[in-house]
Amino acid sequence: ILNTINPDILKLNLDLGYLKQPEKVKVLGVFKAPTTIENARIGFMVRTENGIRAKLGAKGIAFNHLPCETYGQTNCTSVGGLPDSAVETLIKIKAACGCDLQINGGTEWWLHSENTAHRPGRGVVDLAPTDSLNDFLLGKGTTPLNGTSINKNGANFKFEIKGANGVSTGDHWHVTL
Repeated sequence: ILNTINPDILKLNLDLGYLKQPEKVKVLGVFKAPTTIENARIGFMVRTENGIRAKLGAKGIAFNHLPCETYGQTNCTSVGGLPDSAVETLIKIKAACGCDLQINGGTEWWLHSENTAHRPGRGVVDLAPTDSLNDFLLGKGTTPLNGTSINKNGANFKFEIKGANGVSTGDHWHVTL
């Protein structure tokens, strides 16, 4: 009956444009198509981004860029897919230090080195080396050196300078939560 009234009504055409991925993108200098696993990761990341970002933002944790929407996108920072334990640890660090926390790298794995721990499901972020964070970690007025590593408040902080791992675009604290 529905086919008689309007044949188009029986066609199921869901537009999930926000999850559409490019066929090939340049990742770490090489053009490649996203794999099925990468498409699943980006889908999970996009679906969970707003809730996690809002939770962190409500506690005064900032971000250097808007979230990524597609695989291979640049100039974006995502936290979608961070485990709850990582989110809670970031909030505890913010409360303990009272310092400026800005996430400069998160779960957008294609912007990091090959075999990176940055990805949905892993508790890894890059934090901007603000003066107040450096003071909290190292003591007032101390400047971190490349490779400086500190365990504090349930996290491992490792300082990396621009270019230290081949793809680093700026000085940051690489934090494993």
